[in-house]
Amino acid sequence: MKLHTSCKTLTLEKFIPATCNGDLSGLIIEGTPTPEELNAAWVNINMEWSELTENSNKNIYLSALKEFYIERARYNALLAGVQSLAIEYNEAAEKALNDLGYTVNLRGLDPPEYIKHLDQLTKRLKGVQVAMANAYVELERISSKLSETKMSEKEFMEYVAAVQKFSGHFPLSVTVWEFAAKSNLMERSIGNGRR
Repeated sequence: MKLHTSCKTLTLEKFIPATCNGDLSGLIIEGTPTPEELNAAWVNINMEWSELTENSNKNIYLSALKEFYIERARYNALLAGVQSLAIEYNEAAEKALNDLGYTVNLRGLDPPEYIKHLDQLTKRLKGVQVAMANAYVELERISSKLSETKMSEKEFMEYVAAVQKFSGHFPLSVTVWEFAAKSNLMERSIGNGRR
């Protein structure tokens, strides 16, 4: 499986449907990625795009999105570990939880002590679930503010046309990185003209 993960390889023609319509299929180079892999690639591309275009609002959103994904991954990993250990002792699950920073040592415990430690992990699961919910609420709050300013595909194409008018015609097969450079030149030129 291979994905575009950078503005240096993704073309503008594939970026526009992703940014305007949420169609991430253009990020796929080969194979069948999971939705999580596609979303992770999109977050990387969006963060790079925001840095290239100096879009601080989008950077705030992407930081919140990244925080949500981190909390969700923590929750899912802890849940899987607790569920596995609830069925029977599993050394791999115990090691995975320890690698995530949880102190788990259930090997050789008698059943009442084992259950007590498993209950403590379950309580931590609830705390991680709350952190994930809080991250989601913050993401939604920021997202609703940004959706008011999100460009439609038509508006984005009008912006592309303006950049083309400024810098000369270029095909939509240019990379997003190249387009950002052309866009920044135009924006700086417009900004300098206003002073």
